[in-house]
Amino acid sequence: MFDKGRPKVDKKAVPLEDVVAEPQKYAGLIVTLRSTYCIGDAGMPGPGGSVIVPVIESNLLYRNPET
Repeated sequence: MFDKGRPKVDKKAVPLEDVVAEPQKYAGLIVTLRSTYCIGDAGMPGPGGSVIVPVIESNLLYRNPET
């Protein structure tokens, strides 16, 4: 999973649904999601000591203000 202290990077973009369905498959990886998401700013305690954070899919389009 780790190579010389660095986490392994999954090179392909994956849908969030895949990560939610099998979180253990992506544990310890840096994952690129297929879509853009807004992450909530407040977590809530979840089962087994986990943290639940609201996630909303978004079609945000970033435009560089210098262009």
